[in-house]
Amino acid sequence: MILSLVLFVVLIVIACAPQQQTVPINTAPEVPLQEKNLTPEAVPQQNNTMEKKPASSSQAEQVEKKITVEQFVVEGDDKGFYPNQIAVKKGNTVRITFKARLQGTYYGGLEFKSSAWGTTGTVKPGEKKTIEFVAENDFEFKSYWPSTGVLKATGKAVVG
Repeated sequence: MILSLVLFVVLIVIACAPQQQTVPINTAPEVPLQEKNLTPEAVPQQNNTMEKKPASSSQAEQVEKKITVEQFVVEGDDKGFYPNQIAVKKGNTVRITFKARLQGTYYGGLEFKSSAWGTTGTVKPGEKKTIEFVAENDFEFKSYWPSTGVLKATGKAVVG
C-alpha cells in the first residue's frame, strides 16, 4: 500500500512538472538580412541612395558613407542626343543608359564614347547599353559610326 502511494505521488509530481519544449533545427526563425553579420554590401534606400553597412565593429565606428546614384537615359541618332546635356553632382555615381534610336540611325549602329568612362562599344538601332562611373569633372559624350569612326553628335555633362 505504501509502495502504491509513493508511486502515485511520483506520477503526480512528474505529470505536474513543467515540460521542456523542443524545437526542430530546421524551423528556427529567419533572421532579417539587415541583422545578419555579412560582408559589407549596399542596401538600397529611398531616393536612389545606397548606404554601406559595416562588416565589423571597427568599421562600425567609422562614419557610414552614402552613395547617390544619378540615372539618365540618353537617346541618340545620326543627328544628335536627346537630351544633349545633363547635370550631375560631383562625387555621385552616374548611370547612363544610351539608346540608339531605330529611326535616323545608321544600320551599323552607334558607339558612345567619353573620357569619363571609355566606350560602350557598338549599340545597334533599337538597342541600349548602360555605363556607370563616378562624376568628377565636366565631360562630353560623343557618338560615332562604329565601322568608320565618323563623329555624329556631341553631348555634355555639367558636374557641379
